[in-house]
Amino acid sequence: MLKLIKTIKLPPLQLQQQFKITNRMSTTTTTTTSVKGKEVLKKLGELIPLNLAEKWDNVGLLIEPSNTDSMDIDSIFLTNDLTEPVLQEAINEKVNFIFSYHPPLFNQFKTVNQKSISQRIAIKSIENKIPVYSPHSALDSCNDGLNEWISNALIKLNSGKGRSKPITPYQEPLKSTQKISIYLHSNQPLTNEILKQLELNSNFQFYTTDKIELSCSQQQLLILINLIQSFSNEIKNWDIVNQERVSSLNNGSGKLVTLDDGIDIDVIVKGVKELFNIEYVRIGRPLSGESKKIKTISLCAGSGGSVIFGEKADLYLTGELTHHAILDACAKGSYVIVCDHSNSERGYLSQILKPNLEKLFDGRIKVIVSKLDTDPLKVI
Repeated sequence: MLKLIKTIKLPPLQLQQQFKITNRMSTTTTTTTSVKGKEVLKKLGELIPLNLAEKWDNVGLLIEPSNTDSMDIDSIFLTNDLTEPVLQEAINEKVNFIFSYHPPLFNQFKTVNQKSISQRIAIKSIENKIPVYSPHSALDSCNDGLNEWISNALIKLNSGKGRSKPITPYQEPLKSTQKISIYLHSNQPLTNEILKQLELNSNFQFYTTDKIELSCSQQQLLILINLIQSFSNEIKNWDIVNQERVSSLNNGSGKLVTLDDGIDIDVIVKGVKELFNIEYVRIGRPLSGESKKIKTISLCAGSGGSVIFGEKADLYLTGELTHHAILDACAKGSYVIVCDHSNSERGYLSQILKPNLEKLFDGRIKVIVSKLDTDPLKVI
């Protein structure tokens, strides 16, 4: 903002010359260092679409002081779990917005009192006028989300040679009316030119060594049929089905990672420890005693047992699993790595989310990561 000076009283000209007084007009600029609460919520919803959350989950703005929309937000506090010590840490830091990955409120209640930990957290947050926001499973499933962070790190262990897809893809609203599956001969990939033509004339879904899936509009259908018929000798067969929704290419629960080259389990263990910044993991090995290279990894941060076994894989990676789930996977010849629930999530906050939020708000909001937030379990 420029400060306009209407009059400047100077000494007489003789004195100016005598003392060599120089008149310089200075300007100052003021940088906005906060964002209205309403805009913060809007931008968070664009970065992490809440419609990606699981139906059972409790996501979004969970604790809302009355002035949230008009509040000037100049700092966001990130934590994996909002415990009472972590809430006090946020208050001491004088933040005015808390982003808690796990929802501190989950179950319905009829009274609000000091007997419940979650209600004490809600009461204290409101008393200190701090909104609390939780994305949870929406952050797991979105583009550049938590599971993608893990899958990208695993692919990097193989020099970037690999790909990933959601285990349970999010069903996007209808954009295409037809789904086409093309079944390939093993060890006989299609040429790059054919793949390029398929991608140009469809919504390309995924491509493996034995199958291509894509979707298209009614207008694209005839072009694709003619194109497929032109290379029909190079494939086993193909089919078309009508569809009401289309599976997302990037968004969805869990990730199935396919590495172009198999890598040793010890390399993955070392990489997982470094990614999650932990000293120990628990590993289950095939009961047969067979040692094999890892090419496929089914993963889900947190408690992923209901997700990861939807795909057959050489390795299952998650935060926690039941004893019998681990035993069953090892009996079927797979490796299992478990890291404890929040250890598989917490590193994302500082490595990915913090810089993403700083960029989202153009540096107008200070982003702080909790120093007290930690997994409740320790190996001793």
